Amino acid sequence: MPCNLNFNQCNGGSYYPCPIFNCRCRLLNLLTGSSNTVINPVITPSWAFFNFTTPQTVLPNGNVIFNMVSGAGINILTGANGVINLDIGTYQISYNANGAISSNGTLALALFNNGNIIPASESQSSGVLGDAATLSGSVVINITENGSPVSLRNINNVSEVFSSGTLTVTKV
Repeated sequence: MPCNLNFNQCNGGSYYPCPIFNCRCRLLNLLTGSSNTVINPVITPSWAFFNFTTPQTVLPNGNVIFNMVSGAGINILTGANGVINLDIGTYQISYNANGAISSNGTLALALFNNGNIIPASESQSSGVLGDAATLSGSVVINITENGSPVSLRNINNVSEVFSSGTLTVTKV
């Protein structure tokens, strides 16, 4: 590994406890006979970007259907009927959806995991029937089992029409 010549200390500074592996650190370990050097781990990114651009009507408690546009890693998989399957880890999930206010004067969405609403993921807008509205939300969740299903659902008691939307999932 090439030397990092900024001479960070091995056990202090802004990089502690995971210092940048550098020449000074190697030299100090060699001179002191120490073997406690921490080397930054290689982290493989895992993320996915989903969207839809064709209007869709989403039934009450139905999932918004997204298409995967791009992604990296192996922890995020698309399932059937708008379900995204996540492996064990911590994820940031953000969504944005454009729609029209429903017949009851409300447009509402929320993220669900294993059939349960994810706290603080709900977004709602009120107004006059047919008015345009944008809903958005962002949460960080911890997934404890592989293949855990996550979806964005209509939480209103009437069908809603959405014209476009995006959803991003990033393993953090």
